Amino acid sequence: MISLSENKEYTFKREHPEPFNNLIYTVFIFSILFHIRDLTANSIYERLYGLFIAGTFIVLILNQLYIIITKKYKLSDLIIDNNHIAIKKWFLMRYYTIDLQQVKNITELLLTLDNLIEITLMNNKKIRLSLKGYSNNDKKLISNQFKVINSNLKIQLN
Repeated sequence: MISLSENKEYTFKREHPEPFNNLIYTVFIFSILFHIRDLTANSIYERLYGLFIAGTFIVLILNQLYIIITKKYKLSDLIIDNNHIAIKKWFLMRYYTIDLQQVKNITELLLTLDNLIEITLMNNKKIRLSLKGYSNNDKKLISNQFKVINSNLKIQLN
């Protein structure tokens, strides 16, 4: 079993980053939905709804453009070290950093299609990390790392 007493940082990357595909799909769906909504708008409420939908899709498109321009899709999706767990968030590809001293419990949920790791913080907030998209080898390594962290947490709590 791997010990976290080593001063090592583990980084994991998903197999297929898809910002280009996401951008194309978003623009395609936006063009279809906005065109239909614009032709059928009769009242002010329908037009406001159309503007809301358009604004949402514009934010999604700008998010994907930001990810492509800054090449943030090349960054690691998960970073585990001795003191922190950093999970890359979807919006603007920023990291959500969890201090290990704030973690109460880590459980692994084995589902048929996907493995989930649920991190419970001291304030009872639960964070779910999906292992979908990682290679099988990375899934095993991630699972082992979280088992080591969880065992270290239980030792510290006792």
